[in-house]
Amino acid sequence: MCAAARARPDYVEILVENGADVNKVNNDIPNETALRAAVVYGDRGRFAHTREESFISDVRAVVEFLLDRGANVNARGWRGQTVLHRAVVWGVMEVVQLLVDRGADLQVRDRMGETPHDIAVEYSRSPETLALLVPPAAAD
Repeated sequence: MCAAARARPDYVEILVENGADVNKVNNDIPNETALRAAVVYGDRGRFAHTREESFISDVRAVVEFLLDRGANVNARGWRGQTVLHRAVVWGVMEVVQLLVDRGADLQVRDRMGETPHDIAVEYSRSPETLALLVPPAAAD
Protein backbone atom coordinates (compact mmCIF):
# COMPACT_ATOMS: atom_id res chain seq x y z
CA MET A 1 0.00 0.00 0.00
CA CYS A 2 2.89 2.37 0.69
CA ALA A 3 4.14 1.97 -2.88
CA ALA A 4 0.69 2.98 -4.17
CA ALA A 5 0.46 5.91 -1.74
CA ARG A 6 3.84 7.17 -2.92
CA ALA A 7 2.83 6.86 -6.59
CA ARG A 8 5.53 4.33 -7.42
CA PRO A 9 4.23 2.28 -10.38
CA ASP A 10 7.47 0.28 -10.57
CA TYR A 11 7.19 -0.91 -6.96
CA VAL A 12 3.45 -1.55 -7.22
CA GLU A 13 4.01 -3.75 -10.27
CA ILE A 14 6.75 -5.77 -8.53
CA LEU A 15 4.57 -6.31 -5.47
CA VAL A 16 1.47 -7.34 -7.42
CA GLU A 17 3.42 -9.59 -9.79
CA ASN A 18 4.82 -11.32 -6.70
CA GLY A 19 1.41 -12.03 -5.20
CA ALA A 20 0.21 -8.87 -3.44
CA ASP A 21 -3.60 -8.71 -3.35
CA VAL A 22 -4.81 -5.51 -5.05
CA ASN A 23 -7.97 -5.53 -2.94
CA LYS A 24 -6.36 -6.25 0.43
CA VAL A 25 -7.64 -3.90 3.10
CA ASN A 26 -5.18 -2.12 5.38
CA ASN A 27 -5.72 -3.16 9.00
CA ASP A 28 -4.64 0.25 10.30
CA ILE A 29 -7.02 2.37 8.23
CA PRO A 30 -10.57 1.01 7.88
CA ASN A 31 -11.44 -0.04 4.31
CA GLU A 32 -8.20 1.41 2.86
CA THR A 33 -6.99 -0.40 -0.28
CA ALA A 34 -3.98 0.26 -2.51
CA LEU A 35 -6.23 1.95 -5.09
CA ARG A 36 -7.66 4.32 -2.49
CA ALA A 37 -4.18 4.96 -1.07
CA ALA A 38 -2.87 5.95 -4.51
CA VAL A 39 -5.56 8.60 -4.89
CA VAL A 40 -6.11 9.66 -1.28
CA TYR A 41 -2.50 9.95 -0.19
CA GLY A 42 -0.73 10.46 -3.52
CA ASP A 43 2.70 10.71 -1.92
CA ARG A 44 1.40 12.37 1.21
CA GLY A 45 -0.96 14.76 -0.43
CA ARG A 46 1.17 16.00 -3.30
CA PHE A 47 -2.04 16.07 -5.34
CA ALA A 48 -3.11 18.98 -3.18
CA HIS A 49 0.08 20.93 -3.76
CA THR A 50 1.32 20.12 -7.24
CA ARG A 51 0.24 19.76 -10.80
CA GLU A 52 3.61 18.26 -11.66
CA GLU A 53 2.97 16.28 -14.84
CA SER A 54 5.34 13.41 -13.98
CA PHE A 55 3.72 12.92 -10.58
CA ILE A 56 0.20 12.93 -12.02
CA SER A 57 1.37 10.48 -14.67
CA ASP A 58 2.74 8.16 -11.97
CA VAL A 59 -0.50 8.26 -9.97
CA ARG A 60 -2.47 7.54 -13.13
CA ALA A 61 -0.14 4.63 -13.94
CA VAL A 62 -0.60 3.14 -10.46
CA VAL A 63 -4.39 3.53 -10.65
CA GLU A 64 -4.53 2.03 -14.14
CA PHE A 65 -2.28 -0.89 -13.19
CA LEU A 66 -4.34 -1.71 -10.09
CA LEU A 67 -7.60 -1.53 -12.05
CA ASP A 68 -6.11 -3.78 -14.75
CA ARG A 69 -5.33 -6.30 -12.02
CA GLY A 70 -8.86 -6.30 -10.62
CA ALA A 71 -8.90 -3.55 -7.99
CA ASN A 72 -12.45 -2.65 -7.00
CA VAL A 73 -13.12 0.78 -8.52
CA ASN A 74 -16.11 1.26 -6.20
CA ALA A 75 -14.57 0.17 -2.89
CA ARG A 76 -15.60 2.53 -0.11
CA GLY A 77 -13.43 4.15 2.52
CA TRP A 78 -14.35 4.71 6.12
CA ARG A 79 -16.54 7.74 5.28
CA GLY A 80 -18.33 5.79 2.59
CA GLN A 81 -16.44 7.60 -0.14
CA THR A 82 -15.21 5.80 -3.24
CA VAL A 83 -11.95 6.49 -5.04
CA LEU A 84 -13.93 8.70 -7.43
CA HIS A 85 -15.12 10.89 -4.56
CA ARG A 86 -11.49 11.38 -3.49
CA ALA A 87 -10.17 11.97 -7.00
CA VAL A 88 -12.76 14.73 -7.41
CA VAL A 89 -11.59 16.34 -4.15
CA TRP A 90 -8.02 16.50 -5.50
CA GLY A 91 -9.28 17.72 -8.86
CA VAL A 92 -6.98 15.76 -11.16
CA MET A 93 -9.05 15.36 -14.33
CA GLU A 94 -6.87 12.55 -15.75
CA VAL A 95 -7.58 10.30 -12.76
CA VAL A 96 -11.28 11.24 -12.61
CA GLN A 97 -11.62 10.41 -16.33
CA LEU A 98 -9.83 7.07 -15.88
CA LEU A 99 -12.09 6.05 -12.99
CA VAL A 100 -15.25 7.01 -14.89
CA ASP A 101 -14.01 5.12 -17.96
CA ARG A 102 -13.40 2.07 -15.78
CA GLY A 103 -16.93 1.99 -14.41
CA ALA A 104 -16.86 4.07 -11.25
CA ASP A 105 -20.39 4.50 -9.93
CA LEU A 106 -21.46 8.09 -10.59
CA GLN A 107 -24.52 7.86 -8.35
CA VAL A 108 -22.94 6.38 -5.23
CA ARG A 109 -23.48 8.47 -2.10
CA ASP A 110 -21.07 8.76 0.81
CA ARG A 111 -22.16 8.86 4.47
CA MET A 112 -23.04 12.54 4.09
CA GLY A 113 -25.31 11.70 1.15
CA GLU A 114 -23.01 13.29 -1.43
CA THR A 115 -22.29 11.94 -4.91
CA PRO A 116 -19.00 12.61 -6.72
CA HIS A 117 -20.88 15.30 -8.70
CA ASP A 118 -22.01 16.99 -5.47
CA ILE A 119 -18.39 17.11 -4.32
CA ALA A 120 -17.30 18.53 -7.68
CA VAL A 121 -19.82 21.35 -7.25
CA GLU A 122 -18.69 21.92 -3.65
CA TYR A 123 -15.04 22.18 -4.73
CA SER A 124 -15.85 24.34 -7.78
CA ARG A 125 -14.39 21.90 -10.28
CA SER A 126 -14.27 22.64 -14.01
CA PRO A 127 -17.34 22.38 -16.24
CA GLU A 128 -15.62 19.43 -17.97
CA THR A 129 -15.33 17.56 -14.68
CA LEU A 130 -18.93 18.35 -13.76
CA ALA A 131 -20.15 17.08 -17.15
CA LEU A 132 -18.12 13.90 -16.75
CA LEU A 133 -19.84 13.14 -13.45
CA VAL A 134 -23.44 13.42 -14.66
CA PRO A 135 -24.97 9.94 -14.97
CA PRO A 136 -25.96 9.10 -18.58
CA ALA A 137 -29.71 9.00 -17.84
CA ALA A 138 -29.56 12.44 -16.21
CA ALA A 139 -27.65 13.91 -19.15
CA ASP A 140 -30.51 13.24 -21.58
